[in-house]
Amino acid sequence: MKKIKYNIYYKNMAKSLKKSKSKIVKSKLTPGRAKALVWKGKLKKTPSGLTKKDLVKNKYGKIVSRKKHSLGKRMTRTVN
Repeated sequence: MKKIKYNIYYKNMAKSLKKSKSKIVKSKLTPGRAKALVWKGKLKKTPSGLTKKDLVKNKYGKIVSRKKHSLGKRMTRTVN
């Protein structure tokens, strides 16, 4: 009886010590794929540190940085 309790204890302990999945995208992925995973909510951050609130879709449907998007808009206004 005592042996069974120990086995259950160690199994539960092993489950709790199991490595959890990272919330930040690893650098192996391409930048566009990393942004897509963050946009869908699968992960929290891109390798460069962008979160969902820092991303926006452009008129072609591509996921881009909010800062770069607004910078490009400003630059086209000054050129025209």
